[in-house]
Amino acid sequence: MTPPLPRIATNEDYYRMRFSPLESWQPLLAQIFARQHLPLSAIARFSTGESPVFAVGEQWVVKLLPHFWAELADREIAALDHLRDCAVRRPRLLATGRVDDWIFLLMDRLPGERLDVLWPRLTAPERLTAAREFGAALRQLHALPPAAPANVAPPWSAFLESRLAAWPSRPSVQKLPAPLRDTGPDFIRSVLAKTPALSEADARLLHGDLAPENCLFASNPNDGAWHCSGLIDFGQARFGAPEFDFPAPTVLLGRSAAVELPATRAALLDEYFAGYGLTKPIDHELRQRLMAYSLLHPLHDVSGALALEPASLTCESWADVAPHFWP
Repeated sequence: MTPPLPRIATNEDYYRMRFSPLESWQPLLAQIFARQHLPLSAIARFSTGESPVFAVGEQWVVKLLPHFWAELADREIAALDHLRDCAVRRPRLLATGRVDDWIFLLMDRLPGERLDVLWPRLTAPERLTAAREFGAALRQLHALPPAAPANVAPPWSAFLESRLAAWPSRPSVQKLPAPLRDTGPDFIRSVLAKTPALSEADARLLHGDLAPENCLFASNPNDGAWHCSGLIDFGQARFGAPEFDFPAPTVLLGRSAAVELPATRAALLDEYFAGYGLTKPIDHELRQRLMAYSLLHPLHDVSGALALEPASLTCESWADVAPHFWP
């Protein structure tokens, strides 16, 4: 018999047991569904994500966070509430609460497959179309009015400063070649100094982790064509500069173009940005901002990203790295 989940009090406790067998989570999920007077059907765990997330049948998804991550839970709840009028589909929050040491978010389950899982089965033209629809989904997210819920992260300038201060202590930064490791903060400061201050009117709700794994695509039953069916996982949502959401999808889709597609990286990125509504070529200033935002991103594995583009590892500056990702 699989033992129940142990009590957790620290991050160390959480990371030690978050990959516990599915059977260990079932009593907790049963309590959640009993509280909501819902039947508990077949349970499957999603393989990615910082937090344990479970599909319960075809209708529901449950996301669990340790009780000491209440701020992150509040952020996602506030973001989902703000997204009620968004044109792009996103999970609908049905209930939230706490059971034992866990905060739960019960949501409806969107149809479709993760884009990163679907990608190998798409033809070259389908991939270009998917890139455009991915960009269009982000455009719809950023089209929401800028009114910011109080619980969605700290002010933008404070967030950027905190990320810059964290640079030396990040494990992925410590793995960088010395020229890039040592010049990162100065490069970021120089780019931010030339970036216009963000006004309240220009701030938008950012997804914060818009990798292809958080974009779903479903097949049209009439013609078999694949279309974006929604965005998921708003745990990193915050209000800020819209361009901050660009690096994750463009770096990963761009790498796919270079490795798998007969189309060039530039063609795929052009489709993505066209879907978003940017029709001008990527210029030097935008390229530098995307590089700086990529380095500041709390989930970005800086050294891992460079490994995707081995030629970038020989660069002496971040200004020289940027064109490898955004030609």
